[in-house]
Amino acid sequence: MLGQLRRGSTADAPLGLRSALTTFIRGTPADSPLTLKDVTRSEVYRDLARPKVRTGDVAPDFELARLDLGDGTERQTGETVRLSAYRQVSPVALIFGSYT
Repeated sequence: MLGQLRRGSTADAPLGLRSALTTFIRGTPADSPLTLKDVTRSEVYRDLARPKVRTGDVAPDFELARLDLGDGTERQTGETVRLSAYRQVSPVALIFGSYT
């Protein structure tokens, strides 16, 4: 686990421990035109951070790749799943970030 750290999703290559620490310490990559302060001060970022759905509203529909987690690793199945497929079937909880 300490040898390789996951980023984002299965599409992102794992980072080695040294690369992860370097990225964390350096912060914004040198070739980036924006800093973290630039992004958080941006009106676009602030708009994205504001909730758009209230309790009782129908959530916007979206589609994601279906993953097979059968053997403990993430593998794309080539199928997709839509949020609207679960409307009137069962509650759906969306979890972002770590929940462990």
